[in-house]
Amino acid sequence: MNESPFFPRRHFLRTTAMLAGSLGLAPFVRSESKTAPAFHGAVIGHCSLRYRVNKLWSQADPKKYPVRDCHEMVQVSDGRLFLLTNHPRNNMLIYEKSGKLLDTWTLSLQGAHGLTVHRDDSGTEHLYLTDTGGRVLKTTLEGEIVLELPKAEDCGAYKAGEMYNPTEIAVAPNGDMFVADGYGAQCVLRYDAKGNYISKFGGKGT
Repeated sequence: MNESPFFPRRHFLRTTAMLAGSLGLAPFVRSESKTAPAFHGAVIGHCSLRYRVNKLWSQADPKKYPVRDCHEMVQVSDGRLFLLTNHPRNNMLIYEKSGKLLDTWTLSLQGAHGLTVHRDDSGTEHLYLTDTGGRVLKTTLEGEIVLELPKAEDCGAYKAGEMYNPTEIAVAPNGDMFVADGYGAQCVLRYDAKGNYISKFGGKGT
């Protein structure tokens, strides 16, 4: 398999290992506790990248800060971890590496699925969120929406009534955005840095 010019496999593996360490996942060690949560201490990973799950890492009160279907977490340059959930009460939970909850915010998304962090040429970091309900958003780290991409039908990428359920987004070095419609027509839509639709590729059966 050829490497993507934007996301080399070695960069992905290095980032995954760093994030695993941030989440309190240690090298192969089995838990002996009989009262630990289910799967706490389970070993995950592949080859030399093997880690022990720590289900006690998060110090957030689940009654106050419920999580539903967490699909992604990213780490920004100052070390904070942003955890995405599609619970409308708190789409984003922000943690220290230790698992201490620092802050939360929400955009009331019920299908929050994809999360990407990107730093522009000025050094400013933004978050890019995809919602399976059809919204793709660029926000500040504080949750302020600075750009919303047009839906596939509205920008002419899809025909009227064609299903569009975006699940992920990638940002190229020049700011172009690639939106994967994983649960819809299974195309990848390309937009420029200002949110203008450029083209698409892929689709069901390709």
